Amino acid sequence: MTFEQIWHSCHTRQATADLCHKAADAGLLHPATFWNAAASGCSGSRSRTPCRAFTVNELLVVMAIVLVLSALMSVAISASQTSAKVRRTRAVIAKLEAIIGPQFDSYAGRNPVLTPNKTRGDVLREAVERDLPDSWEDVERLANETSDTATLKIMSPHQRAYVSIWNSIAKRGLTEQVRQSNGSAECLFMIVMQGGISDCLDCRMSRMDVGDQDRDTMPEFLDAWDRPIGFVLWPTGLCLPAGSTKRFFASGTSAPPFDSVMPPLGDPQGGLLRPLIFSMGPNQAAGIGTVCGNCGVELVSVAAASDQVCPRCGRLNSFFPKNETSCELFAASPLPEVGLTEASDNITNFDEVAR
Repeated sequence: MTFEQIWHSCHTRQATADLCHKAADAGLLHPATFWNAAASGCSGSRSRTPCRAFTVNELLVVMAIVLVLSALMSVAISASQTSAKVRRTRAVIAKLEAIIGPQFDSYAGRNPVLTPNKTRGDVLREAVERDLPDSWEDVERLANETSDTATLKIMSPHQRAYVSIWNSIAKRGLTEQVRQSNGSAECLFMIVMQGGISDCLDCRMSRMDVGDQDRDTMPEFLDAWDRPIGFVLWPTGLCLPAGSTKRFFASGTSAPPFDSVMPPLGDPQGGLLRPLIFSMGPNQAAGIGTVCGNCGVELVSVAAASDQVCPRCGRLNSFFPKNETSCELFAASPLPEVGLTEASDNITNFDEVAR
């Protein structure tokens, strides 16, 4: 062992007392040097010299750093989970749009039987409302019309399926219960899964989450937060991007769908009205706002606006979006229009166009 190796070993905190003693016994170290080396890391015994412990302040600093890093990691994980849920919800809405959208577009190419007091657009819109109902009241009216044999004969297969479902609900005494909440979401499920709108139910819908959040025996499609996905046939007051005050569609009264008109230049980018499919998003609040067209009372609940009569005047299906001056044609359309904070994270089938 060389002098340099011994000297280096004695100046490390991990040097052992044996090495120091051997060096001193061999005369390679002066006694004063030996004691200096021992003070630097070699003990006078054959045990290791314990290292200096952390102080309380050092431990607190380390704990604070660990907590900060944990908080940052939690935020990153939460943001990643939210982003994944948004993508999953968009995928579900895209599948539903791929079924509802083509069905809605198909009416524009039809040649309906006209009557003296109705235009072609009037007849087509009535057919759409009967084939794509967004409230149980619409379905109930269809069921009530079946007492007329002539009306029953001209009903489409979709409408007959809806009547059968409503009659089943009535037999079980659940008509009032299904009106209480999630009516539009339940009608969307009925249209897609039970009305024969989709030609390939299994291949398109097998990966979608389905539930019955209000426990009224009528299922709904669910978003990634396990909330029902809403459906509005005539979204006259829809504002996009979500949370903005900019109207997305041309005015329903001046440019209704299926009429021989085009929206004038400068009208909103959405063009003519189309059905809205939407999720409340991460905050699970839709920001819905409507008023009764008969008495003006404000309603902020989807259920109150689309599935019940007005609590003040008792009129059924008389609601239109807040700030709309007149909308008799497109009544009963609750929309993410007010409550902009709540609506800011809504997810719709028009988000890509509105960006």
